[in-house]
Amino acid sequence: MAQRPRHDRALQLWMWLLAMEVGYEIRGLSSAMDRLDDVAARSLGLHRTDLRCLGLLIRRGTMRPSDLAAAMGLSDGGLSIALRRLERAGYIRREGHPGDRRGVVVFATEQAVTDAQRVFGALEKRMGLVVGSLRSEEQELVRHFMVEIRRAIEDQSTDSQEELL
Repeated sequence: MAQRPRHDRALQLWMWLLAMEVGYEIRGLSSAMDRLDDVAARSLGLHRTDLRCLGLLIRRGTMRPSDLAAAMGLSDGGLSIALRRLERAGYIRREGHPGDRRGVVVFATEQAVTDAQRVFGALEKRMGLVVGSLRSEEQELVRHFMVEIRRAIEDQSTDSQEELL
C-alpha cells in the first residue's frame, strides 16, 4: 500500500492560517450573538438567562423543569428564579405532567412565540435568504460545520470546567 503523501510546509501554514481566520470569525459571531441577546432580553424585559430558557422552550416544546435545568446548566434554584420571572412576564406556563401526578412541565406561551418573532423575525428572514442562496450540498456542509464547531466548543467548555474544579 502506497504511503500517503506528506503535506508540504506551505499547505500546513495555509491550513493553520485558515483555521485561525475561521476561529476569529466564530469569536466575532459569538460576540455579535451576545450583543443581540443583550438587546433582545432588554426589549422583552428579561435577563439573558431567562431569554436562553425561553429560547430552549420555544425550540424543544414542553419540558420538565429538571430537564430544562440540565440543558441550561443551571441549579434548581437558579432555574426556579428564571421560571418565576418568565411566568410573571406571561412567557411560560406550568402544568401538571400528564404521566406523573406529582410532576410539572413548563412550556412557552403563544405570547412568548409572538414576541420572540417580533424581536428575531428580521434576523431569521435574513438568515433564511442567505441559506436559501446556497445549493443543497452547500447548505448541508454549512449545517455540518456549525454542528461540529458547536460540539467542539461544548466539549472544550466541559473539559475546561472539569479541569478547573
